[in-house]
Amino acid sequence: MERILGVNLSGWFIPEPWVTPSLYAATGASNAAELQEAMGTAAYNERMRRHYETFVSEDDFRRMAQIGLNAVRLPVPWYAFGSQESDASYISVVDYIDRAIEWAAKYDIRVLLDLATVPGGQGPPRRRLSPSGIRPPTAVMSRSTCSSAWPIATARPRACWALSCWTRRR
Repeated sequence: MERILGVNLSGWFIPEPWVTPSLYAATGASNAAELQEAMGTAAYNERMRRHYETFVSEDDFRRMAQIGLNAVRLPVPWYAFGSQESDASYISVVDYIDRAIEWAAKYDIRVLLDLATVPGGQGPPRRRLSPSGIRPPTAVMSRSTCSSAWPIATARPRACWALSCWTRRR
């Protein structure tokens, strides 16, 4: 079995102020929902498009391969395919995910696509209400053996989805 030497590409598709402080500069926001609220949807989406285009490049994958890395964890948000809610809009990141998988394949790097956020799991409590006004159950990621990964390609998979079990906090 091949030894896995990898890196986490945090901050590319799920902006967080501690990873990507430049996205949050001078907004007073502490998460993506607040950032979108502070900037307005159109400005937020434009800033995010620029971020998606420039935060990670093919050259980064080339350099990872040069130093011996053979795997990347790519955290993706629940809205990876885009979402329009009454008070928020998120652009699709699928083309950027495809691009990352293509770059990884070119440099013989495996990709773990990690569904790292869930609806209602990000942002301040007022943003966690569903359209019907019902607060979703509080969830915590289990550290038990319920995490699984499924290949999404045949033969020698280039990428797989990691789906983590979520349980209600008691």
